[in-house]
Amino acid sequence: MMNKTSKALKKLLCAALITGIVLTGFPATLWHSAYGNITHAEAAETTEEQWKTDIKNALDKVTEFDDDKYAGKSIYLVDLSKYNIPKADIDIVNKYLTGLKDTADYYWVNYITADSYGTAYVKYVFYSVKSEYIDSASKNIDKAKAKTDYETFHKRLENGEQFVMVKERVQAAIDNKLHIEYYQNGKAYYWTGFYVTDLGIPYSKMGELLEYLNGTVINDESCSWCTYTLQYDTNMQYITYVQLDANEAVVDKNSIETNETTGVPVRAKIDKAKVTSVYKDIKNRISSLTYAITDDMSDVEKVLLVHDWIARELDYDYDNYQKNSIPDTSYSAYGALTTGKAVCSGYARLANILLNGIGIRTQSITSSAMNHEWNAVYLNGHYYHMDITWDDWGKDENHEGTVYHEYFLYNDTDFKNVGDTKHHDWIGVVCDGTDSFADMIFRNKNSYINTIAYSYYNSYWYYIDKGSLYKSHIDGSSLSVVEDTVKVTDMFVYGNNIYYATYSSEADSDVSSAFSTRVWKVNADNGTKSLYLNLSDNADYQDGVQEMCIKNGVLKIDGNTSSVKKELVLVEESIKYGDINGNGKIDSADAVAIKKYLAGYSDTINKKAADVTGDGKIDVNDAIRLLKYLAGYDVTLGAA
Repeated sequence: MMNKTSKALKKLLCAALITGIVLTGFPATLWHSAYGNITHAEAAETTEEQWKTDIKNALDKVTEFDDDKYAGKSIYLVDLSKYNIPKADIDIVNKYLTGLKDTADYYWVNYITADSYGTAYVKYVFYSVKSEYIDSASKNIDKAKAKTDYETFHKRLENGEQFVMVKERVQAAIDNKLHIEYYQNGKAYYWTGFYVTDLGIPYSKMGELLEYLNGTVINDESCSWCTYTLQYDTNMQYITYVQLDANEAVVDKNSIETNETTGVPVRAKIDKAKVTSVYKDIKNRISSLTYAITDDMSDVEKVLLVHDWIARELDYDYDNYQKNSIPDTSYSAYGALTTGKAVCSGYARLANILLNGIGIRTQSITSSAMNHEWNAVYLNGHYYHMDITWDDWGKDENHEGTVYHEYFLYNDTDFKNVGDTKHHDWIGVVCDGTDSFADMIFRNKNSYINTIAYSYYNSYWYYIDKGSLYKSHIDGSSLSVVEDTVKVTDMFVYGNNIYYATYSSEADSDVSSAFSTRVWKVNADNGTKSLYLNLSDNADYQDGVQEMCIKNGVLKIDGNTSSVKKELVLVEESIKYGDINGNGKIDSADAVAIKKYLAGYSDTINKKAADVTGDGKIDVNDAIRLLKYLAGYDVTLGAA
């Protein structure tokens, strides 16, 4: 017969099993209860199944969600208080919730989490709904569409489309509101982002994902408005978040929202029209580079072209570096393009964007000990180091156009030993390439050509060696002379034209001077040579051209104290003088068009073609010349 103590103990144990309370200090023997013969561990499992069922049942009952009313906030779903789940086990609950929303039935859930609400136990579960599944009018949740999307999503994962899916989220994020935060100097920066935990991208793929994203900047307008920062979990297993730092030039300043208490700006929107404008600026700015890149170029040639183009187009922001006043623009790729000045981060990040944009994997390498950043470039299955900053001698408009190749394409072992200043203590991808590139023209250590930029056009590289201008393939084959009758001091190819400077200390027969300094232009397609500038009558050039470079479409030619600047045309179009309306023929309609233009009725004419007198302006003399031509008079169109 059971005594009163035994009866009380039995009641207590049965109650504990039924309510889900786990008692300690008792052996794991079998007890008979409403669940049958079970152990204490089995009772705990049963309790866990109960609160999981409660959560699912609560979610199943959700049919609508007013995202406008809740403004993106999560709301109450269910109370788990009765299960007395210790607060210490809240991570177990949240792990279950995270997994739950990645199932077909609950893919419509955006955010779901448990909260102790200041108690010692897990108390409430809160949730929110993905906006794409909420009907804007009825607020009903389309769970069927979510289930279909879930199935599609997992098929894409199986197909290895994770990177493409990240890009799609970047494109969608253009509609996000930007967070506004501030650097220590008070300068505002704008950012948004999204989680990618559901994509399961390994931490080991971080560099590769950055390469992919950087490659979209110059090829996709919807991805051109930001730079990327990847975050990962504490165990360094998976990439968890993509932060998008918006270019300030695309921020809609009229949309800024402020904190109601402090008045400090905290939110803003992206102006899509400005995104379009910025993208066009980027494409125009790099047009001289993209024009030169052809399908028949090897990857090594493309890397050399980008290396020298960046070194030519940028100057190191040395003045601000010395003053400790480097602006944000000098650290960014877009800033470097727009201002023409950069520090190492700007050089490296621009290279990342340009090279990944043309299909050559490139990422940054950093050294905290050196306070420096450069690139690793992927060629023939291996990475190689490339430091454009240290190869560029241009500093605040000094030594412009002077480019070295001392730190260009070396593996880890060799890179540690090149140059007078050594690289050390870096963090980044392993550069284990075995190619020394010994047969390439940029490895010519004993020649002057190691210190100038190479220019590429139509399968040939143009460069100066010992005062003569040559062209050859990148391995030095098919070498031929372009100019060796007089000393060539500087040279660049822009579009389909070669511009080069020559100097002689002997008297110039064209002018009364004791020297000859000239700049020539050669059409690379047909070899036609013409005198572009004669500087022999300018005493400032008595020692020849001191520096010559092309930046942003402007040819700059420095003398001892002054400069001459000429705006260049990337590809010189063939002008048909007199064809003012652009229909391919010269007739009375063109005469009418120029008359309307002179009378102020129309501005839609080809102004270059209308300058039939060749005097650089459009006036009544052009109309008279054209009428004479149409009347059969022996006149020449396009010449003075």
